Amino acid sequence: MTLPFGSAGFLTATIMAGGKEGMMKILLVDHDKIFLQTLKENLEQTLDADSRTKGKTEILVAYNGKDGQKMFGEHHPDVVISAIMLPVCNGWEMMRNIRAMEAGNGGTRCLAVTITAIGPNLNEITSPLYGFDDFVDKPICGTEVTWLAEKIRVKMFQ
Repeated sequence: MTLPFGSAGFLTATIMAGGKEGMMKILLVDHDKIFLQTLKENLEQTLDADSRTKGKTEILVAYNGKDGQKMFGEHHPDVVISAIMLPVCNGWEMMRNIRAMEAGNGGTRCLAVTITAIGPNLNEITSPLYGFDDFVDKPICGTEVTWLAEKIRVKMFQ
C-alpha cells in the first residue's frame, strides 16, 4: 500500500526507548493529516506484527515543526523521523534546535530520519547538515515503512 504523497509534506516521527516500562515513544510530525494518520497506522501494524515490539510503542503526533520541537522537549525521544516542509518551523530548523537541546541537556543523541519529497540528491546533501542521520523519499510504500520499523527496532534493542 502506497501512502499518499503530501504536497511538500513534512513528517517527524520520534521514537523513545527506555521510557516507562520499556515503552518506545514515536512522535510523527507532518502538516498533511491524512499522510500522517496513514503512516501512523502502518507503523503500528508493522511494529505490532513483531513479538519483540508488539505493545511496546506509543505514537504521538504533531502538525508543525514548533509543536514537534515542543513534544521532543517534553518526551525526550530516541528517534525522530521528520520531513522538511512544515508550517511555523521547517524540519531543518526544528532538527537543529532538537540537536541543540540534546547537547544542552547532555542527553543521548536521537536517531533522526527525514521523510520528504525534496529529492534524493538534495536529501543526501542537506540531511546531515541539519542533524538527520538518514532519509526516505516520498511517496513511500510498504517497503519504506518496513525499513523504518526495522530502524526503530535496531534503536530499541541496541
